[in-house]
Amino acid sequence: MLKGKLNAIKKEKGFIPSKRNHATGFTLIESLVVIGIFMIFAGGIYFTYSNLLEIIVDAKIKAAAIQLVEEEIELVRNLKYEDVGIIGGYPVGKLRAEKTILYGQLLFTLKSFVKSIDDPFDGTLGGNPNDTAPGDYKLVTFEISCSQCFGARPLRFTTIAAPKNLETTTGNGALFIDVFDASGVGIQGANVTIVNTDADPDITINDTTDINGKLQLVDIPPGVNAYQITATKSGYTTARTYPLDDPENPNPIQADSTIAASTITEIGFEIDRVSALTMRTKNAFCVPEPNVGLYLEGGNLIGRDPDVIKYSETVNTGESGSYTKSDLEWDTYKIIGIDAESDISGWDLFIPITIDPNTVKIITLLTEAKASQALLVNVVNEVNEVETMVPGASVELVKTGFSETLEAGVRSFKTTNWPDGAWSDKVNVDASGGTELLLDSIGGVYQSPGYLISETVNFGTSESELKTLSWNPTSQPPETGSGSMKLQIATNDDNLTWNFVGPDGTANSYYETPTGTVINTLHNNNRYLRYKVYLETSDATVTPTFENITIMFASGCIPEGQVFFKGLNSGTYTLTVQKSGFETHVSQISIDQNWQNVKITLTPLP
Repeated sequence: MLKGKLNAIKKEKGFIPSKRNHATGFTLIESLVVIGIFMIFAGGIYFTYSNLLEIIVDAKIKAAAIQLVEEEIELVRNLKYEDVGIIGGYPVGKLRAEKTILYGQLLFTLKSFVKSIDDPFDGTLGGNPNDTAPGDYKLVTFEISCSQCFGARPLRFTTIAAPKNLETTTGNGALFIDVFDASGVGIQGANVTIVNTDADPDITINDTTDINGKLQLVDIPPGVNAYQITATKSGYTTARTYPLDDPENPNPIQADSTIAASTITEIGFEIDRVSALTMRTKNAFCVPEPNVGLYLEGGNLIGRDPDVIKYSETVNTGESGSYTKSDLEWDTYKIIGIDAESDISGWDLFIPITIDPNTVKIITLLTEAKASQALLVNVVNEVNEVETMVPGASVELVKTGFSETLEAGVRSFKTTNWPDGAWSDKVNVDASGGTELLLDSIGGVYQSPGYLISETVNFGTSESELKTLSWNPTSQPPETGSGSMKLQIATNDDNLTWNFVGPDGTANSYYETPTGTVINTLHNNNRYLRYKVYLETSDATVTPTFENITIMFASGCIPEGQVFFKGLNSGTYTLTVQKSGFETHVSQISIDQNWQNVKITLTPLP
């Protein structure tokens, strides 16, 4: 009864009883928030622990390294002054140049360097006053590293060893070495190796240049052309001295150094960052040509009378048609084709090619099948000492019984036979002879009309420009009637759409002039081409014929400003180069090698 009164009061006051389940718990969003907060907190703890552990491990590694070096320094302190040096090095002593030490489970590498120092307090060798005993004290440097310790850097420590008594004259000399880059700036940290095999025992000194690229060694035993010196650095080229008794380089430009008593010998080495050169061999259709043999030769000399080249190498472009030399010295290089089956018929960078320090260059070499003697002509214009290729120049080569004119930057595509698979479609055309096209004959009656559509010509790039077309024979039997042989061309960029048109760009016109017919410019900037040969006859007993076709074209795969004459005979030729806006060039050239290259510089008209 009381419960009923309470419900009546609630309804009167507007209270509506709730039917919710009052069980306690978290929603999904609340759970995700809690998990996220926990992950941030846990991640922070883990990161802090990881860093702390890394700091502790690093401190232990450093402590171990310091202890090992301190033991070596203590050894130096207990050595006689004359024993403070490197075994097999100089100064000669009892310290090993390099050794490995197992400390606990860690393997350290310890390198030792000892250098005699000429203190300026009492004068220097060759200075004022002149110090005839320049070995005032020895600077000992230890470098310790742990290759298996992740992130650990090498540590360097130095100490000084001094004689108990006054230094005496040793009769030795000094060697001052400068290592600088192509701009003349000293290279810090260059590795210098000095070897004297005439001494007993042999002397080997390994040291590095200071912040100015200098390394000064004093108290070095005398020797005539006895010290071979090499300077290099990781990622840099190498320079060195050369012996005088090498029959392949009898007169080196930089001979092994001589150290004279109480005399300073100074020598400089030029090194710089290495560069890379990639040589790619392709044909006029951008297709890589594999396994082409090349000869690469620099211009820097290491000897004279006779000249001895510092770098030369025979290379091969391999299956990919590409070869990269990644450690080249800055220099000017020649690239010569030495392949037995192909010639270099062009390039997209000037040869000789100049390579600066720390650069990457890629050169594409155009190749063609080798055909007797050949001549590559480069037509250039020079403005402010900068050469550029001149496209479109007319280049004529003439000799008794020979005359050929080519356009710079233009190459040819030629078809001389149509075996099975060398055409995409044909009707009433007989290609079985292999050397010419005829109308099909049934019982001595030629089936007319007929046509043949060529296979697809792939220029390898959409940057194409079709110039002219020519074909043979240039005339047909009169019995076949007018227009018995004619052509249309189709081009596209998808290798699917083939709309054959004539010189006016419509399907109602045909190419009918067989020599040097200009191709409609609508075909430019297309990668793929097919031609369609039409044959018909007015006399069923006579057929027109089609023997070959030549299409002249330019493209992004063909270097500008170059022409390539091949199949030449030995002799003297007249070379004439003409280009609108330039003076005509005429010169004589003697063909007496299998492959020759000539550069013609045109002079602009005033």
